Amino acid sequence: MKQNLSTLLFVVLFTEFATGCVDDFDLQLPDDILSELGDSDTEPVLPSECSGECLPLTWIAIPGGTYEMGRNMGDEDEAPAHTVTIAPFQMNQTEVTVTQYRQCVDAGECTTPHLLDIYANWDEAWRGNHPVNGIDWNQAGQFCAFVGGRLPSEAEWEYAARSGGKNIEFPWGNDSPSCDYANMNDAIGVGCDQESTSEVCSRPLGNTEHALCDMAGNVWEMLQDTYHENYLDAPETGIPWVDNSVTQRVARGGSFFDDKAYMVNRVRGYIEEQSWYPIVGVRCAKDMPRENSWIDIEAGEFQMGNDSVASESPVHPVQIASFSIQETEVTVSQYKKCVDAEICSEPKSGGDYDNWGNAARDDHPINGVSLAQAKQYCQWINGRLPTEAEWEYVATSQGEYTLNPFGEIPADCDYAMVAEGTEIIDYGCETRSTAEVCAKSTGNSTQGVCDLIGNLWEWVEDDWHENYTGAPANGSAWSDADAAYHVVRGGSFASEASTLRASYRIYTYAEDQLDILGFRCAQ
Repeated sequence: MKQNLSTLLFVVLFTEFATGCVDDFDLQLPDDILSELGDSDTEPVLPSECSGECLPLTWIAIPGGTYEMGRNMGDEDEAPAHTVTIAPFQMNQTEVTVTQYRQCVDAGECTTPHLLDIYANWDEAWRGNHPVNGIDWNQAGQFCAFVGGRLPSEAEWEYAARSGGKNIEFPWGNDSPSCDYANMNDAIGVGCDQESTSEVCSRPLGNTEHALCDMAGNVWEMLQDTYHENYLDAPETGIPWVDNSVTQRVARGGSFFDDKAYMVNRVRGYIEEQSWYPIVGVRCAKDMPRENSWIDIEAGEFQMGNDSVASESPVHPVQIASFSIQETEVTVSQYKKCVDAEICSEPKSGGDYDNWGNAARDDHPINGVSLAQAKQYCQWINGRLPTEAEWEYVATSQGEYTLNPFGEIPADCDYAMVAEGTEIIDYGCETRSTAEVCAKSTGNSTQGVCDLIGNLWEWVEDDWHENYTGAPANGSAWSDADAAYHVVRGGSFASEASTLRASYRIYTYAEDQLDILGFRCAQ
């Protein structure tokens, strides 16, 4: 049941609001719609701001698994049914509430919702525990970033709404939708005759097996994915399916204004990125906290270097023994455990781009560490820094490619956390920051190693040499007691995308603690 949310009843109610063209709204509706809405002048019963205490932002762990997404017997945009494997992740138990969103606005990290009069929750003090509505897709993403999360992918959302991909029609099972399960447009009226959203989690019978509330009804929830008319060529790994030429973003779950047909957990809707409606809100997701995850790299021979660049030449064969390398750059939370164990010293902090001490960046890569600090951490986990030859072997997907880990295609923001221009505003794909590790999973190597291009430059074991004349052919580190500089690899969120490639190498002082520099370990 493909649904452009602007074509629901609110195309009549809020067409002008969706474009932000008016400040006030005078309800002018045909008689049949007025009769459906009931008496809009009825004053609601006003509970306290949050009917008790305001709900905290709670994260629910969703175990990973494989399931059949979509259905072949529904609307054409729900087909074909296809197998998707979901990694474990976390999801907000509730739709984001007014009170939770207000904390982001008060912190200066979010902008206020677009006000929508009769169905808007923002200016109604007694609706603190109602879902925030009247926000656009960019505002939804701002909030999720503020709490250290992101918008869910569409595959993750459906998997969670189906209690881990079970073959059920609704979040609660297969019982027909009613106001016992969801805030919807039932036979008794819009919003179960309340003509509004309801407090989140006020219908626990409608919860999923993982205790997620309101996955059907209340408000539609915006997702990362751009809208596609069907699932042909959809990803099989649960990652967001994004086409940067498309401006419609998927929304799921139905709202208080929708009937039972829209409560089905496979039904899809979409909204323009810049549009906003009182029937649309948000719920966030984030990856599970990462421990030290190792990827096994097979032995092999590859051609190292690039003859078109002096410092990367001559191209020469290198034999690599089997080894393991960390899936991700070392994260803030991982490094913190070493500091808490009094083994590692604290990195540089306090700068605009420093991740240490930023509570929202636990899953971002640690930066501001010197070579000695990187080596200390690797020793603590029984590892070491990779050699330069090992690093490039991994960054060419074990010699499969010559340009980048993800193929013979240039780096850009579809694949890596980089700068697509030369100005500060371009840093980090216009976020001016690193991203959570593995956020750009389309840029992974064939073996599943993340962020080899972009996010942060990475320390390797080798000292700097101006070219590869005399370089070892066995993959060992090339050290020089008289060297003034040390090699770093991979580029960062501040590196211009067009300059980056698997063979690209630069140098810095071993003592440097740069906000563009981190590391990963090998063993």
